[in-house]
Amino acid sequence: MAILQQYFPKKPKPRLSQRILLINLITLLIPLIGILQTNNYRQTLINRELTVLETDAHIFATALSNSVITSNTFEEERLSPEMAGEILRRFEIISGHRSRLFVPSGLLVFDTNQRNTGSNIEIEILPETSYLGWVQQILSGMSEWLLSLGLSEDNLEVYQEFPLQSADNYSEVLQALNGTASHMVRKRDDGHLVLTAAVPVQLYRRVLGALMLSQDDRAISLAIQQFHLDIFLVFLASLTVTIILSVFLSRTIARPLYRLANAAEEIEQKYAPSETLLLPSTIPINKIPITKSLSQRRDEIGHLAHSLNRMTRALQHRIESMEHFGADIAHELRNPITSMRSALENIGRSPLSEADRTMFNILQQDITRLDRLIYDIAESCRIEAEFAKNMPEKIDLTDLLKTFVVLHTPLSSQTFITQFNDNPVFILGYRDRLGQVLENLVNNAKSFSPPHGRIFLKTSREKTIAKFSIGDEGPGIAPENFEKIFERFFSLRPKQEIFGHHSGLGLSICRQIIEALGGKIYAGNRFNSDGSVAGAIFTVELPHLSVG
Repeated sequence: MAILQQYFPKKPKPRLSQRILLINLITLLIPLIGILQTNNYRQTLINRELTVLETDAHIFATALSNSVITSNTFEEERLSPEMAGEILRRFEIISGHRSRLFVPSGLLVFDTNQRNTGSNIEIEILPETSYLGWVQQILSGMSEWLLSLGLSEDNLEVYQEFPLQSADNYSEVLQALNGTASHMVRKRDDGHLVLTAAVPVQLYRRVLGALMLSQDDRAISLAIQQFHLDIFLVFLASLTVTIILSVFLSRTIARPLYRLANAAEEIEQKYAPSETLLLPSTIPINKIPITKSLSQRRDEIGHLAHSLNRMTRALQHRIESMEHFGADIAHELRNPITSMRSALENIGRSPLSEADRTMFNILQQDITRLDRLIYDIAESCRIEAEFAKNMPEKIDLTDLLKTFVVLHTPLSSQTFITQFNDNPVFILGYRDRLGQVLENLVNNAKSFSPPHGRIFLKTSREKTIAKFSIGDEGPGIAPENFEKIFERFFSLRPKQEIFGHHSGLGLSICRQIIEALGGKIYAGNRFNSDGSVAGAIFTVELPHLSVG
């Protein structure tokens, strides 16, 4: 049970999907964190409000200068509090600013928040009743809390409302009485700000008083709250879209990975004969394409890598089993065939009648064919196993063919006519197996060519394809047999050839080797100048290896 749990782990949690969602959310939270940094935006709004406040104060002061009256006794020009108050009340309705008028002595002569000068009864404009929904009220509360975190107001002067106000209570009013306009920002006990602007009321450069306009930061707070509210709404909309897209993305990535993993497990279960083939000791890990570190991940990719590792081990075991099966079969069959050959040789030494001699020759040919057939079947089984276990090497195709010609020329009655590429033609392959392909094709050409005929060998390169061809001077191949001759056990031999020398697997093995290397092999005919068939030709194409 422990072995099963080790090699058949439970389905992992969808951590890849969680990572996709988390990364998208982190990216989305970056602009949300910027809400905390609203100092610059708030300061810009404060400066704008102070500018508007000071501009309105200048306009009001200019209007107040028209309310100047002249004293008949001393011919002294002064402001009329009654006329100034009437003007400032009208301006308050338009602007909403609180207006206070001070005379040069510093005495407060008019305040729009008081019905009568000197009275302690004040008029305060109550904030509008909020009809926002509970969600917006919560967001507004959060906005005020964020605002309190984002701005330090320790350096601001505390605003105080004195019962009997004078110019001495406000530094900006004192500057205005000296002829200089100024503004000030103070904070109240409840944390809100009070913005004031004071300008001189002048007539022909003579200061007749000072006008101070003030307002709280309600408009600024509402603007910032609206700014925060807009960001929250955009965030919620973006969050919804992000979650939908993340779920869609995770489904398009994670689910196919699980499907691949399940498919690999199905292949593994189909080809695995027992649990023992899953043990890591059967196949070295460096022979498996999925790295060990990748299979140790605890997400969908790790699950897929682990499944592919197990599938690869199962296929590797299957290939090795085929190799061993072919070798075992060949070994077991050769023993009785050897015994049969020895018995026939003993029989052949005895005098035989003509009919018995004929039967003897038939049996000898069949035994020779069986021996050749067993060898070719074992070779076919070994090819895939050899390719699965060994790494291909870089081979110069031209050099391989030149070496083959040098070694086989003394042993052949035919003449080799070569046409090789001047430059090296590199491929990835297995030298022994390519030599086997050459030997099979050349032997096939020899069997169909005249005793002293010619065999043509050629190498070439076309863009990314390396090619070599082997031609003969035989009768050629019928077009309908161009593909059939590569089928297993298909045999189309010359009539003069002794039966049993070929198993019908030679060309099939050639195609098996070439296709395993990513190439292809096909048959055709050579033609004379008059259009008649000059012989057969076999062409092999392999991927060219660029050397840079």
